[in-house]
Amino acid sequence: STKIIPGHGDISNVGEVMAFRDMLVLIRDRVAAAIREGTSLEQIQSGQLTAEYDERWAAAGRIGSSASMLAAVYQDLMN
Repeated sequence: STKIIPGHGDISNVGEVMAFRDMLVLIRDRVAAAIREGTSLEQIQSGQLTAEYDERWAAAGRIGSSASMLAAVYQDLMN
């Protein structure tokens, strides 16, 4: 079984990395759809675009918050 040793955080495996990637793709797609609908960053951040991931995100001790992640995705898509 492959182990992934990150620069910070816990040792992981391929399944966890793929699940994280899938989450990022899904959130990117949700933010892109919101942008197409004319939704502002503040509206995106106050919505529930990351709701099913927020508990796991916070419990994993990740740096930042869902609001900061949404801001990064928003800025990337706007550029």
